[in-house]
Amino acid sequence: MCHERWWEGVVMGQTEHQSSKFQRLVDDFADTCRARGIQVSLPVIEHGLRERIDEVAYHTGVDATAALRDYFADSWGAQMAERFCADVEAGEARLASIPDAVIAVGLVGRLVAALGQAQFFAAVNTGPDAATTTHRRPADPDHEPDSGPATSGSHGTTGLAPCFDVHTAADATAGLGLALSDASIGPDVAVAKIEIPGRVLAQTREVLEDLVRRLEPGPGQWRACGCPGPCDEQDIPSQVHDALRDDLEQLDLALDQNPTHGVQGHQYPSGQTSHGDAQVLPFTRPADRH
Repeated sequence: MCHERWWEGVVMGQTEHQSSKFQRLVDDFADTCRARGIQVSLPVIEHGLRERIDEVAYHTGVDATAALRDYFADSWGAQMAERFCADVEAGEARLASIPDAVIAVGLVGRLVAALGQAQFFAAVNTGPDAATTTHRRPADPDHEPDSGPATSGSHGTTGLAPCFDVHTAADATAGLGLALSDASIGPDVAVAKIEIPGRVLAQTREVLEDLVRRLEPGPGQWRACGCPGPCDEQDIPSQVHDALRDDLEQLDLALDQNPTHGVQGHQYPSGQTSHGDAQVLPFTRPADRH
């Protein structure tokens, strides 16, 4: 039974037992997160579980009904939620660890531009047509089915999803822009430096460190265009990569820290995001931020 028809069957009550199990897993996930002070909308959880079921069904050669029945334990919802919450809390602690800093306006402008590049490359390489124009990073092994949640993207493109949360990129861009805007208001519009919240700087660095890894020269390098073969823009990723490394070095100097990009940066196991195994839920924020 195809994916669409199976889910229609759930809605129409044709697979009541599996539908009941599906809803229990979703509710367990939501309840466990709520108990930890993290709100996750039910549609997001449902979408993630459906993706994970589809992925398991695809790799095991069974239909979605059998995948849910045989490969998802009754404790899956609570267990995955605990792991997800731990990763969210660790991410929040990491973002909170960077103090506010006074940064040169010129560098802030470069960081804003770099965040725009990150979102551009993510759009080009993870969009609906990315499977035909990009390739998985060489560090990503073929995914083996297990009881964990889904990765982002469809079959064959799991390695293409950016490690950074697109909301993090947007938050960082907005935060830097607001700081620039605030600095331009007042009698001294020629201000040379501005204060940036530490959280915004941490978000910025996290996003740009990931993009540097994605633009490393070699097989799997993110492309700057959607065409399937060589083109005039094929050298752009390497050029952006080098510019980003310079920007990160300047940011680290401004924060008076050792450089953290590259091998020593905030890296994640192959195929994982900053949310660890809970890649399917990238848009969650703790309850106190809603």
